[in-house]
Amino acid sequence: MSIYPTHKPSGIEWLGDIPEHWISTRVKNALVFDIGGTPSRNKMEYFDGDNLWVSIADLNNQDLITDTNEKITDEAIEDSNCKLIPKDSLLFSFKLSVGHLAFAGSNLYTNEAIAAFRPSNRLNVRFLKYLLQIEFESNANTNIYGAYLFNKETLGAAKIVFPDDSKEQTAIANYLDDKTSKLDQLISNKKAQIEKLKEVRQIEINTAVTKGLDPNVKLKPSGVEWLGEIPEHWELWKLSSKFKDISSGTTPQAGSDRFYEKGKYPWINTGDLNDSFLHACKRKVTQTALDEHSVLKLHPPGVLIMAMYGATIGKLGITSFKACCNQACCVIGQSKSIDTKYLFYWLMGNRIEIVNRAYGGGQPNISQDVIKRLRITCPPSNEQTAIANYLDEKTTKLDQLVSNLENQIEQLQEVRKIEIYNAVTGKIKTD
Repeated sequence: MSIYPTHKPSGIEWLGDIPEHWISTRVKNALVFDIGGTPSRNKMEYFDGDNLWVSIADLNNQDLITDTNEKITDEAIEDSNCKLIPKDSLLFSFKLSVGHLAFAGSNLYTNEAIAAFRPSNRLNVRFLKYLLQIEFESNANTNIYGAYLFNKETLGAAKIVFPDDSKEQTAIANYLDDKTSKLDQLISNKKAQIEKLKEVRQIEINTAVTKGLDPNVKLKPSGVEWLGEIPEHWELWKLSSKFKDISSGTTPQAGSDRFYEKGKYPWINTGDLNDSFLHACKRKVTQTALDEHSVLKLHPPGVLIMAMYGATIGKLGITSFKACCNQACCVIGQSKSIDTKYLFYWLMGNRIEIVNRAYGGGQPNISQDVIKRLRITCPPSNEQTAIANYLDEKTTKLDQLVSNLENQIEQLQEVRKIEIYNAVTGKIKTD
């Protein structure tokens, strides 16, 4: 690896100088690309064909497209703007989910949110793949991508740089294939370690809240199939019998200033829940909101909140401040018999089984009734405290290991970006 001897201005502000023999031009001058189309959705028979038809969903986590979620008929192609995209073309999403890249594993068609760069003798599309990654990263906060590049004309007008030598382009692409594959493998390994640690964390919690901390304790059938056996001296209580204050909240009319403007009362949404102590939330409501909504009441610090539906279903949090909440949150008040922290871990340890009891199709709902009917394992008070303390220590250590690995992944991803940037912008010579 070395540095190019001479340079010249690229004409691209964010890029700076490029090697003397490199070209700076617009996309449309470098290679041919096509924008696809979508057959009429009014004719569902169009989507019962044999021709691969790529949408943005097909580009997620795939480097090579060999199959698609939907396939279209020959009639659909004739009645739409779909163009045949040859094998080995580079597919690039430039609308909505901007920046997804993949290669066509066979001849196919795409929708109108995807540009297909055809193989070219002038510009190697494997080199272009890396160049587009860097251009997208470098311009993510400007209007060069996203809202600006919304059609074929603006995409074609975008400036790019590359060596005026196909062999050099191929050498750079080969170098980056090697470098990125090694870095991606390291990242993949660390992600696998994280998943394993999370699995260990879940097992630790589940075991502690269903079997206790004494491995030699005598067990008895719990009477609940998914709980299995529990310590002989433990009891099984319905949640509602020990927690009298189980309630929810509501959402005041959206956009109404008198409910939100200069609000001073924290209003928790399920997106605020963090599976830990909750020290803040994103929004607040006014006294007027509380006065006009009887179910919108302030709960004291130390209550446990569980998300009942939506993307965060089953998520938990223990408040450290007075707050009200929306209708998707189930607030479980405090009990004289069950330690809140113990219940927090119990719900976390059995979350999968609880969520499996949700009902509804598009948006599964646990509901307050499901939560109230839960039968939970209850050791004596001092044992509840001991279990909560044990799990605090265990989960903290495991969470730190996960955090360390996540930091390492971020560093590797940054190294990956730098490698690509230096190679496709001529900052280093890869041969």
